[in-house]
Amino acid sequence: MKDISSWPVTNFGENSTLEKYEILSPSNEHYVMKFPRDFDGNRTNWEDVNEVIAAKVAQLLGIKVVDAEIAYYKNRRTCLMKHFRFQLNAEHGDTAASLLSAEFGDEYENLVSSDLKMKN
Repeated sequence: MKDISSWPVTNFGENSTLEKYEILSPSNEHYVMKFPRDFDGNRTNWEDVNEVIAAKVAQLLGIKVVDAEIAYYKNRRTCLMKHFRFQLNAEHGDTAASLLSAEFGDEYENLVSSDLKMKN
């Protein structure tokens, strides 16, 4: 696994439940890194690993997804992802909803407007 401790931080993630930084690779590629929660003894702290697994499954299913891998930043495990805005040519401020709508069209809109309730 790669050590990205020397990569400069260019921004901090906002509106997230997990600590997130935007960073720049030595080859000037934009990335986002997301740290798992600190282990509190009550729940797992594998969010970063789950991100990588979800990206790999999506790739296998042929869904457009950002590249993701596990890396280390200052001795902390993190999920390193190519910044979707740059990898997918999204506009600054595009939300996941707008990207999903652009990718899946009516299928996404039908799901959003459905009156089906989530089951617990």
